[in-house]
Amino acid sequence: MNDEQDYLRLPIASISNVDSAFLSFQVAAAVKTNPSTRGYIRDTLQVLISTDCGATYTSLYKKWDSSLITRRSASITSFVPAPSEWRKHSVDLSPYINTGPFLLAFMNTTENENNIYLDDISIYSKSINPNLISKGFMVTPNPAAGVVTIQFYPSPLTLKAILLYNSAGQKIAEQAANGTSRYTFNLSHFASGVYFIQAVFSDKKLMQKVIKR
Repeated sequence: MNDEQDYLRLPIASISNVDSAFLSFQVAAAVKTNPSTRGYIRDTLQVLISTDCGATYTSLYKKWDSSLITRRSASITSFVPAPSEWRKHSVDLSPYINTGPFLLAFMNTTENENNIYLDDISIYSKSINPNLISKGFMVTPNPAAGVVTIQFYPSPLTLKAILLYNSAGQKIAEQAANGTSRYTFNLSHFASGVYFIQAVFSDKKLMQKVIKR
């Protein structure tokens, strides 16, 4: 029956005292009609969240057509996915940290297409290093023999560049800011000793010493 809605509800959950949280899952889907043919209304998969025990829901994720299907040709027979016909999706749950219990549900609105499969459903969280939160700028590992990671918290909106200096004050490497909060330098090509990583912002400069083993 077209427009029929089927729900897969997860157990009630809550997330507290972490920095970010996500729902991840694998999906596989196909359609009976030619995927390249426009004008068809096809099955839609949504991830919903409720903070009132299912009385009302908010949609966090909504996919259909090419954004949902993992087989790019029409399947008239019942679709069974091959190992290569799975795709991982994730949904940000961070706005619901420390807000109390919530209920997650997958909802499929069917338009008489083909099967949709879900697997590896998981809720996971991430915590930020307390030193990174307090300092806003951290280089790890330190000491290091190879690659070091430069992390910023929160995301450095005014960062211009990251510079690497040797102990004599000579600049030996440089990276322009690219809008992310993680950068790397490979120290394996340099001699053992003391180096300095400088983060240059539009309004300030931060420096941290790193030891190359």
